[in-house]
Amino acid sequence: ETGTNAGWSAVILAQALKDRKLECKLQTIDISRDFAEIAVVNIYRAGVSDYVQLNVGDSLDFLTQYVEKVPRVDFAYLDGNHETDHVVKEFEILHPRLTSPYSTVYFDNSKEYGVAEAIHIIQERFGGNVVELPNCSWGPPGNAMWQPPRKR
Repeated sequence: ETGTNAGWSAVILAQALKDRKLECKLQTIDISRDFAEIAVVNIYRAGVSDYVQLNVGDSLDFLTQYVEKVPRVDFAYLDGNHETDHVVKEFEILHPRLTSPYSTVYFDNSKEYGVAEAIHIIQERFGGNVVELPNCSWGPPGNAMWQPPRKR
Protein backbone atom coordinates (compact mmCIF):
# COMPACT_ATOMS: atom_id res chain seq x y z
CA GLU A 1 0.00 0.00 0.00
CA THR A 2 1.28 3.43 -0.85
CA GLY A 3 -0.07 6.37 1.12
CA THR A 4 -0.72 4.94 4.59
CA ASN A 5 -2.07 8.24 5.89
CA ALA A 6 -3.90 7.54 9.19
CA GLY A 7 -3.85 3.79 8.54
CA TRP A 8 -7.52 3.08 7.90
CA SER A 9 -6.97 1.22 4.64
CA ALA A 10 -4.05 -0.63 6.23
CA VAL A 11 -6.37 -1.76 9.02
CA ILE A 12 -8.90 -3.13 6.54
CA LEU A 13 -6.27 -4.89 4.42
CA ALA A 14 -4.52 -6.33 7.47
CA GLN A 15 -7.82 -7.54 8.92
CA ALA A 16 -8.42 -9.43 5.68
CA LEU A 17 -5.01 -11.11 6.06
CA LYS A 18 -5.83 -11.95 9.67
CA ASP A 19 -9.27 -13.31 8.80
CA ARG A 20 -7.77 -15.59 6.15
CA LYS A 21 -5.10 -16.71 8.62
CA LEU A 22 -2.37 -15.81 6.14
CA GLU A 23 1.19 -15.71 7.39
CA CYS A 24 2.26 -12.51 5.69
CA LYS A 25 2.39 -8.80 6.29
CA LEU A 26 0.97 -5.83 4.52
CA GLN A 27 3.78 -3.52 3.47
CA THR A 28 2.62 0.07 3.67
CA ILE A 29 4.52 3.31 3.10
CA ASP A 30 3.87 6.97 3.76
CA ILE A 31 6.20 9.88 3.20
CA SER A 32 4.97 11.64 6.35
CA ARG A 33 6.41 10.58 9.69
CA ASP A 34 3.50 12.42 11.39
CA PHE A 35 0.92 10.33 9.53
CA ALA A 36 2.94 7.17 10.23
CA GLU A 37 2.79 7.87 13.96
CA ILE A 38 -1.00 8.26 13.79
CA ALA A 39 -1.27 5.09 11.68
CA VAL A 40 0.77 3.03 14.16
CA VAL A 41 -1.71 3.88 16.90
CA ASN A 42 -4.75 3.10 14.75
CA ILE A 43 -3.28 -0.18 13.53
CA TYR A 44 -2.43 -1.19 17.09
CA ARG A 45 -5.91 -0.29 18.39
CA ALA A 46 -7.46 -2.38 15.61
CA GLY A 47 -5.47 -5.40 16.76
CA VAL A 48 -3.68 -6.01 13.47
CA SER A 49 -0.14 -4.84 14.24
CA ASP A 50 1.25 -8.33 13.59
CA TYR A 51 0.01 -8.07 10.00
CA VAL A 52 1.46 -4.67 9.10
CA GLN A 53 4.96 -3.44 8.35
CA LEU A 54 4.80 0.36 8.27
CA ASN A 55 7.53 2.15 6.34
CA VAL A 56 8.31 5.86 6.11
CA GLY A 57 9.80 7.30 2.95
CA ASP A 58 9.25 7.84 -0.73
CA SER A 59 7.02 5.22 -2.35
CA LEU A 60 9.09 5.03 -5.54
CA ASP A 61 12.25 4.21 -3.63
CA PHE A 62 10.40 1.73 -1.43
CA LEU A 63 8.71 -0.07 -4.32
CA THR A 64 11.97 -0.28 -6.27
CA GLN A 65 13.63 -2.01 -3.33
CA TYR A 66 10.57 -4.14 -2.54
CA VAL A 67 10.18 -5.68 -6.01
CA GLU A 68 13.79 -6.83 -5.90
CA LYS A 69 12.91 -9.02 -2.89
CA VAL A 70 9.70 -10.70 -4.09
CA PRO A 71 8.94 -13.02 -7.00
CA ARG A 72 5.47 -11.57 -7.58
CA VAL A 73 2.92 -9.08 -6.29
CA ASP A 74 -0.65 -10.29 -5.99
CA PHE A 75 -2.22 -7.06 -4.75
CA ALA A 76 -1.14 -3.44 -4.59
CA TYR A 77 -3.12 -0.48 -3.30
CA LEU A 78 -1.93 2.83 -4.75
CA ASP A 79 -3.17 5.76 -2.70
CA GLY A 80 -0.16 7.99 -2.11
CA ASN A 81 0.84 10.83 -4.39
CA HIS A 82 -2.06 11.28 -6.81
CA GLU A 83 -0.14 13.08 -9.55
CA THR A 84 -0.34 11.35 -12.92
CA ASP A 85 3.39 10.76 -13.38
CA HIS A 86 3.82 9.44 -9.85
CA VAL A 87 0.97 6.93 -10.14
CA VAL A 88 2.29 5.74 -13.50
CA LYS A 89 5.81 5.36 -12.07
CA GLU A 90 4.52 3.33 -9.10
CA PHE A 91 2.69 1.05 -11.52
CA GLU A 92 5.71 0.71 -13.83
CA ILE A 93 7.84 -0.42 -10.90
CA LEU A 94 5.27 -3.03 -9.87
CA HIS A 95 4.33 -4.25 -13.35
CA PRO A 96 7.14 -6.82 -13.82
CA ARG A 97 5.95 -8.56 -10.64
CA LEU A 98 2.24 -8.56 -11.53
CA THR A 99 2.59 -12.03 -13.02
CA SER A 100 -0.42 -13.87 -11.66
CA PRO A 101 -3.55 -13.72 -13.82
CA TYR A 102 -5.25 -12.55 -10.63
CA SER A 103 -2.74 -9.82 -9.73
CA THR A 104 -4.70 -6.70 -8.91
CA VAL A 105 -3.76 -3.06 -8.54
CA TYR A 106 -6.33 -0.98 -6.73
CA PHE A 107 -6.44 2.80 -7.19
CA ASP A 108 -8.14 5.18 -4.77
CA ASN A 109 -9.50 8.61 -5.70
CA SER A 110 -9.66 7.56 -9.33
CA LYS A 111 -11.91 10.34 -10.55
CA GLU A 112 -9.81 13.30 -9.52
CA TYR A 113 -6.25 14.52 -9.40
CA GLY A 114 -4.06 12.68 -11.88
CA VAL A 115 -5.25 9.19 -11.00
CA ALA A 116 -7.87 9.04 -13.77
CA GLU A 117 -5.31 10.10 -16.37
CA ALA A 118 -2.75 7.66 -14.95
CA ILE A 119 -5.19 4.76 -15.27
CA HIS A 120 -5.80 5.70 -18.90
CA ILE A 121 -2.03 5.80 -19.59
CA ILE A 122 -1.50 2.48 -17.78
CA GLN A 123 -4.21 0.75 -19.76
CA GLU A 124 -2.86 2.17 -23.01
CA ARG A 125 0.75 1.08 -22.26
CA PHE A 126 0.17 -2.22 -20.49
CA GLY A 127 -3.27 -3.35 -21.60
CA GLY A 128 -5.16 -5.24 -18.98
CA ASN A 129 -8.63 -4.95 -17.63
CA VAL A 130 -9.88 -1.98 -15.64
CA VAL A 131 -13.00 -1.93 -13.54
CA GLU A 132 -14.06 1.52 -12.42
CA LEU A 133 -16.17 2.12 -9.35
CA PRO A 134 -17.02 5.80 -9.82
CA ASN A 135 -19.28 6.18 -6.80
CA CYS A 136 -16.99 4.61 -4.21
CA SER A 137 -15.16 6.78 -1.73
CA TRP A 138 -16.50 9.98 -0.23
CA GLY A 139 -13.95 12.36 -1.47
CA PRO A 140 -12.41 12.58 -3.81
CA PRO A 141 -14.63 9.99 -5.46
CA GLY A 142 -13.84 6.87 -7.37
CA ASN A 143 -11.93 3.63 -7.09
CA ALA A 144 -10.62 1.44 -9.88
CA MET A 145 -8.97 -1.95 -10.22
CA TRP A 146 -6.50 -3.13 -12.86
CA GLN A 147 -5.71 -6.74 -13.72
CA PRO A 148 -3.43 -8.11 -16.42
CA PRO A 149 -4.93 -9.30 -19.68
CA ARG A 150 -6.23 -12.87 -19.48
CA LYS A 151 -4.39 -15.41 -21.57
CA ARG A 152 -6.63 -17.76 -23.45
